[in-house]
Amino acid sequence: MKASTAIQDGASSWTATNQLDTPQGTATDTATLEKGSLVLLKRSVKQGPVVIDLDFAGNKTSGTMSMNGQDRPIAVDLGGPLFADAAGAGQVIVCLPLAEGYSTTFRNFDVQAQKVKLFQLAVAGKEQVTVPAGTFVRCGSRFPPRMEARTRRLFG
Repeated sequence: MKASTAIQDGASSWTATNQLDTPQGTATDTATLEKGSLVLLKRSVKQGPVVIDLDFAGNKTSGTMSMNGQDRPIAVDLGGPLFADAAGAGQVIVCLPLAEGYSTTFRNFDVQAQKVKLFQLAVAGKEQVTVPAGTFVRCGSRFPPRMEARTRRLFG
């Protein structure tokens, strides 16, 4: 299995592409993020017979989910912009001011359930790490990932 993330610089947006190559085939998730705010503007997912194309504007999403050639329309009021959702989510999170005591809440969109999920991120602490290149302070962020029963730790 091979996983990769590529970020491309556009005129007014960033495009993040996550690709996962498995024995069953390739899965690609592409997100277009607004420069400055890093809010999700567009998302495209391709995996086997599944193709999902979504646009995000005016706190709403619209698009299609296609499986084996059968299209299913998607139109959902999100209640606000999406952040740290889709490809490049980890890179978006580490752009936040991850200092001790920092916390924020942000929206993601569960495509299969067609529902918005709110996530809370809180910086749990910091640690000092020494490597051959020097000594660095890292802040650990904890927040519920897509499966709320677990926590994920990121370092910025």
